[in-house]
Amino acid sequence: MATEVKPKSNRILLIFGVFLAIVAFGGALLVGRTGGGTNAIGGATKNVPAVVATKDIPASTQITADMVTVVQFSQDQAPPYAFRGKDLVVGKYAAIPIHLGSAIIDYDIVADAGSVQAAKQAFLPIPAGMVAAAQWSPYQPTAMVFQPWAGGGMEWPPAAYSPRTHFVYSHANYSPANIGVDEANHIAFAPIPGEVDHGVYGATDTRTGKIAWKIPITGTTPNSGMGVAGDLVFFGESSGLFHAADARTGQILWTFDGSTVPNAGGADSSPAFYVVNGKEYVVYAFGGEPGNSLVLGDVIIAFALPRDE
Repeated sequence: MATEVKPKSNRILLIFGVFLAIVAFGGALLVGRTGGGTNAIGGATKNVPAVVATKDIPASTQITADMVTVVQFSQDQAPPYAFRGKDLVVGKYAAIPIHLGSAIIDYDIVADAGSVQAAKQAFLPIPAGMVAAAQWSPYQPTAMVFQPWAGGGMEWPPAAYSPRTHFVYSHANYSPANIGVDEANHIAFAPIPGEVDHGVYGATDTRTGKIAWKIPITGTTPNSGMGVAGDLVFFGESSGLFHAADARTGQILWTFDGSTVPNAGGADSSPAFYVVNGKEYVVYAFGGEPGNSLVLGDVIIAFALPRDE
């Protein structure tokens, strides 16, 4: 890969080269998925039927006719992927809890009770002898484990949205803290044996509220913002790796190692995109995050396809 390096006094480094051979920012529009009981929706003049729950339906419950009804929607407001007839739902089993008034889609039901997956534990266990803090708990003399804390859950790096996929792209961190406070209001931190910070980058389908894909990050927490350009989503890792992935599937298509560039730090910023004379660029700052990145630095790198691509 040919590169052109132009160092400046403010340590800004521009690298232009080929980084994707099989993809570009522009791409074919995503073809909407349709599954059992789904129809394409468009316009705003015709009524579209959708099966809606008339009561809360617990997971593993066999759906009977009195639990659902058919509601008519205008085409511009019809729930995507909703079943259109009660006969497609009655007799099936709720794969997840279905709430009163919710349109029922193909993700919500399975053919038999044996196909219902047990609910996953939404937290990780803590060592014996430690106390998990309840939601909204204040600090107390007895140390408690808080998660999320200052750096847990969805942190400051911004999310992104694609009108092509209808996905929201963001990260989530698992970074608990064992914290107590004394009478003088001095906060004390205690280590959690065996705990390793980690997290994921991922996409959530805004039409269904379900996770479309996720990429685990181990050994550190994901601190990069995510950005979408065309059919690609860009994000980084505190190690200095900068990725481009398929915005629809999450498949990583290209990775740049920022640690190969002098004075570059971790990939903990947010990507930006711009066009100059018809040429598209992705720019990213490799500065790192104190306390999270392995190396801190001060480099900005711009990436672009060659003019003949």
